[in-house]
Amino acid sequence: MNTPEAENNFVRAAELLQELQEQLIRYKSALDSIDRVGEATEQAAGQLEAIARGFQQLQQVQTALVKEYNDTRKALSYSQKQIAGLSGEIQNLQKSIRQLEEMSRQHAEKVASISPGLAGTGATLRQVTWFMLGQTAIIFVLFFSLFIYFSPSSPPQQKAQPLSVRKNQPARTPPEKVQDSAPVKQKQAAKPLEVQILNGCGVPGVAQAVKAFLAESKIPVKATGNADRFDYPRSIIYTRNPNDARAAEIGSLMGISPSRILPAPQRWAKTDLTIVIGKDYNDLSPFRSPRP
Repeated sequence: MNTPEAENNFVRAAELLQELQEQLIRYKSALDSIDRVGEATEQAAGQLEAIARGFQQLQQVQTALVKEYNDTRKALSYSQKQIAGLSGEIQNLQKSIRQLEEMSRQHAEKVASISPGLAGTGATLRQVTWFMLGQTAIIFVLFFSLFIYFSPSSPPQQKAQPLSVRKNQPARTPPEKVQDSAPVKQKQAAKPLEVQILNGCGVPGVAQAVKAFLAESKIPVKATGNADRFDYPRSIIYTRNPNDARAAEIGSLMGISPSRILPAPQRWAKTDLTIVIGKDYNDLSPFRSPRP
């Protein structure tokens, strides 16, 4: 056997094995990167869904504001027409007052020309005339004030409706409405919360342990099972309704940060809450405290 040739073959085989090991390391790094990119893509998709819902809410608010603006413009136009009509009435009244003054003056002149001894009577008539004019002006002011007080600010058939009653303003709700709305709130609070717990770390029994932990707090769990993969680095709560405060309450109970409460992806959108237990399960409340 040729010893130098065998040594060369051995060295060559060792080099090939080293290259193969480096390629395997690079392949594993690529797989880890793909997993991280997949998780980031899911989170980005959930955030995009939340942004889309936010845009829809903004469009609804914009539509309501446009409607309120149109109603306000109609009410203003109606008020302007009323003011224009009232201005015409005032002008007619002023014209009538001037005609009354002229008639009173002519009557006083006729009385003074009939008898010089009646000159004092003419002065008295002028005083009576001015008194009547003063009373007429007072009546006009009262009539105008009553008209402004009782006149509607907008056409009766086109009253602008309020946008909505805010739920955080209970002080403005009449007592009888508070009693009527109480059963509705009780029905909403009584609606059961659907929760599923998925094992995303590959450690057997973690989902059942979390289920038992939540049961102690009267939180029923609909189902348990495995997640789509076992390499979730952090535990995550996926919620179907981002406005549901119960997700934050359960997250606080379990020790999951609010930043890891995300909108549910499409595959878990049929359940209210989906709790994926990651590799940080030892940091969660069910596993930090000793179990009885």
